[in-house]
Amino acid sequence: MSTADWNRLHVTGVVLNGGASSRLGRDKALLRLRGRTLLEQAIDQLAEHFGEILVIGRPHACPAHPAVTRALPDALAGAGPLGGIYTGLLEMTRPFGFFVACDMPWLDPTVIRRQLELLRATGADAVVPTWDGFREPLHAAYSQDCLPAARRQIASGDYRIRGFFGAVNTFFWDVVAAGIGTRPFTNINTRSDLAALVGSRDLPD
Repeated sequence: MSTADWNRLHVTGVVLNGGASSRLGRDKALLRLRGRTLLEQAIDQLAEHFGEILVIGRPHACPAHPAVTRALPDALAGAGPLGGIYTGLLEMTRPFGFFVACDMPWLDPTVIRRQLELLRATGADAVVPTWDGFREPLHAAYSQDCLPAARRQIASGDYRIRGFFGAVNTFFWDVVAAGIGTRPFTNINTRSDLAALVGSRDLPD
């Protein structure tokens, strides 16, 4: 089976859309860059790879996109991005999920394919990009086998995603060593982040 067919059959694409965007001061998922919202762009990218697409968090804000299978609220309110990952693991019908935040404007299909190839090759429960000591858990692949560890992490009151990495078979992918820059993993949290990406004169209203 080709990698593309395996991805479509065995991996669910999950977009996390639950953030409050408090530091940006507006809903970053609805920011328009290159003619489409960041949320629409994330869905577009994942639709190239996966036959099932879930949008987790604030389903009322999810656009009517033909690729979206379901838009769902967080199963556990107040648990942050870890709660979104937990919900995706709980609701996806494939054994693996590829999770991205809704505010990543430079998602790269080649990088996504390489990350999923590592998922198959390593047999890991999670494939998490890392560089210079930083880990990016919101551009990551997770097996449903991570669900019990995520549940225990939430039950402990510790909502740090990295808290359950030690409890599952995690492969940390050094993207710099792999010859990949960090741009595909860039997200937007503040207006300064946005200005750095598009230029201050091009900031959307």
